[in-house]
Amino acid sequence: MSESRLKKGFLLAASPDAEDSATFKSVVLLCEHTSAGSFGLIINKPLELDTSMDAEMMPEFAHPNVHLRLGGPMRQGQLMLLHSNDSKKDQMLNICDNVYLGGDLPFLQESIADNSSGNLILCFGYLGWGFGELEKEVEDGLWCMYPASTDLIFNTPSDDMWGEVLKNIGGKYSSYSMLPDDLSAN
Repeated sequence: MSESRLKKGFLLAASPDAEDSATFKSVVLLCEHTSAGSFGLIINKPLELDTSMDAEMMPEFAHPNVHLRLGGPMRQGQLMLLHSNDSKKDQMLNICDNVYLGGDLPFLQESIADNSSGNLILCFGYLGWGFGELEKEVEDGLWCMYPASTDLIFNTPSDDMWGEVLKNIGGKYSSYSMLPDDLSAN
């Protein structure tokens, strides 16, 4: 797939050849791609919370449909909501079928309170590229592209997502999908 086909709603799986430890085995949901630049969210890197936090004080983080992710190294204090709730379409960016980005604090609180509200991924930070940077990285083979789907985003366990995307791409990437995290452990 050519880098000219880059557009929001695609998943970017880090190539097994990429040497950047920050994106090792990452899957990025491309949320915007224009001539000015691009941004995306890493959706398969769970955010580890301090286990000394009192779970009674923060029950929303025990919600079965709420997932915390390290969205990327840029502005990690910024929270972005990725979800499948289309109740306020006019206030959100539609990324692909049944996947939306955005929402305010009342929307977040309502979604957390409603166990049937669908899936919610809270991403802290994001990845960004300036003009032509992402195209160059794709051309250099640092990213493998695949169309995003609600199922891959919300129903695939984060530990399995990178391999699933590569399997779906097929060809030589299917065999790459089985690579262990530490090649020296082989």
